[in-house]
Amino acid sequence: MSSGNVSYAVSQGFRFFLHNKVMSLASICVLASCLFIISNFFLISLNLQENIKVIEDKNEVSIFLNDDLTESDLTYIKLKLESIENIKTFEYVTKEQALEEYKALYADQQSLFADLEKDNPLPAYFRITMKDIRLFDETLAQLKSLNNISSIRSQEDLVDAIITSGNVISNVSIWIMGIMLVASLFIIVNTIRLAFFSFRRQINIMKYIGATNWFIRWPFIVEGTIIGIIAGAIAFLLQWYAYSYAFQSIAKSLSFVTIIPFDDVIGTAVACFIGAGMAIGVVGSAISIRKHLKV
Repeated sequence: MSSGNVSYAVSQGFRFFLHNKVMSLASICVLASCLFIISNFFLISLNLQENIKVIEDKNEVSIFLNDDLTESDLTYIKLKLESIENIKTFEYVTKEQALEEYKALYADQQSLFADLEKDNPLPAYFRITMKDIRLFDETLAQLKSLNNISSIRSQEDLVDAIITSGNVISNVSIWIMGIMLVASLFIIVNTIRLAFFSFRRQINIMKYIGATNWFIRWPFIVEGTIIGIIAGAIAFLLQWYAYSYAFQSIAKSLSFVTIIPFDDVIGTAVACFIGAGMAIGVVGSAISIRKHLKV
């Protein structure tokens, strides 16, 4: 494509954009809103995954051992734990170490432990962390099948609730993002189609004198690109404000929730907003005029 053709396509693209001010503005508003909604659900999913990782790192399962455990039994359990693929780390805590942990936890009530020094009722146990919290139930079932285990302490209900919530949010996000993309394409298609009909006489003359379909198509693609870039920029600014203030306010009131700083994703966000806006604009433009050019 020559520089002259590029210049023509860009100038005509801006001309079409300005000619349909109302429809162009409507397209920008709808597309910006769609991109904003899509990004909100994406960021919610991203933060949810981050919190699942935090829980994976902090979540521990304790398996308490029988008091009559022998050295061979202990060795057998260690080998079994090593063979469970989803176990990230495990640490053996003796009865004496367990007592010291309790004494450290209740440092201001040391008198409660005076009699326990002679007759320690606390069991030895293994402290276990997992690689993938989504395999929690499966791994817990493997731990329950071990011999010489008196009891298991875990946050099974909490983990199940988090995983279920994560799956629901992810599925809802995918559906909503899909619906928003379709809505964005619909408004872009109709905007470009209106521009096409507004200039159809000029386009017919151009075709009559031998202009190629691509020569005619490029100005409309430029128009769609302009709409996409402006909408992407607006959506990015809205998201920046919403994330920096609303999301951070939630983080302050819910201190146990981990929020990814927007600065960590700002570069990716700019690329995604502008890239998605341009892509939707280009695809919408191509769809809207394809039938009329009989490509």
